[in-house]
Amino acid sequence: LAKMPSLLPYNHHKIPEPPTPTSVLVGYDPIQRKFIWADFGKYGGDTFHVFVAGQIGAGKDTMLRLWFTQLTQNNDPEDVQFIIIDAKGEWITPSLKDASHMFSPPVGGFQLKIEKSDKGKRKLVDLANDAIEDALIDAIDMLQARADEFQRVGATNIQAYERKTGKKLPLLFIVATDVGTNLEG
Repeated sequence: LAKMPSLLPYNHHKIPEPPTPTSVLVGYDPIQRKFIWADFGKYGGDTFHVFVAGQIGAGKDTMLRLWFTQLTQNNDPEDVQFIIIDAKGEWITPSLKDASHMFSPPVGGFQLKIEKSDKGKRKLVDLANDAIEDALIDAIDMLQARADEFQRVGATNIQAYERKTGKKLPLLFIVATDVGTNLEG
């Protein structure tokens, strides 16, 4: 059991095990005195996309790191994989670079700029290197191959695919943090 005193009332510091391996803690309901979990769907959950917003210092990165820890501790790399894009580079550590749950190497410490394209549309330009684009293209290629395979076997999601084929597919989490703070233009 993990400890998280700042979330819990009455000096009760024990957080129960998550209801499923792909569940993460999102809060505590003091009226009903129960924890609030989000299940990312591998085992029948209903949370598929999350946008975390808040003021500087509100705890967004802390919460995302908690989710990363919960998901990597409760799942094998064959079940859960991550792409981490961190503009400030604060997430990028030697242990993260070698983590078996990473779909591609983490990308961090970069500056983005908004420019107009030839067609007059705004586009993001990575001023440091092409690492962000490479990571996202790898993810898009994998997701397209997955969609093609789903169509081939007549599945509409991971659960249906796994039932029909007996093959496991990992959930892919794309975490982009502090991108807005390192944006010019």
